[in-house]
Amino acid sequence: MFAEDYELPESAEYKKVDFSFNLSGVPDKIGLAFLSGQNPGSSLIIDDIEISILTSINSFDNKAYDLIAQPNPAMDYTTIMFDAKNSDDLSFQITDLNGRVIREELIRKPFIGSHEILLDVSEYENGAYIYRITDGFNISTGKLVVAQ
Repeated sequence: MFAEDYELPESAEYKKVDFSFNLSGVPDKIGLAFLSGQNPGSSLIIDDIEISILTSINSFDNKAYDLIAQPNPAMDYTTIMFDAKNSDDLSFQITDLNGRVIREELIRKPFIGSHEILLDVSEYENGAYIYRITDGFNISTGKLVVAQ
């Protein structure tokens, strides 16, 4: 049945609700609970549910810091290159696809211009990783593949 199959009283409200949440590392079970404290016994009609699940990572916005990793895929080492647009402190982080932080470091007051971070991936498991640089407002991310 759909919402349009019901005759709703004129006092009924229609609200569209959009929300998203991250289920990284959580069992693949979702439950929704709706309570109405103001109108006990009222009905809730849910219509047009759309669930989208991230199944792959193809591209990211890396424009804030012109972020790139070479070589990618990497075997033993890769170089993360980026351009700092100002001298604000930066946070560099690598996570696996489950969101587990593999490496994190603070880059204090970088000079404006090109920077390189040499990354030893020889101890990383084969697979995909996400690397990111942020100043707290702007963020650039990329995907790194380790294939040894």
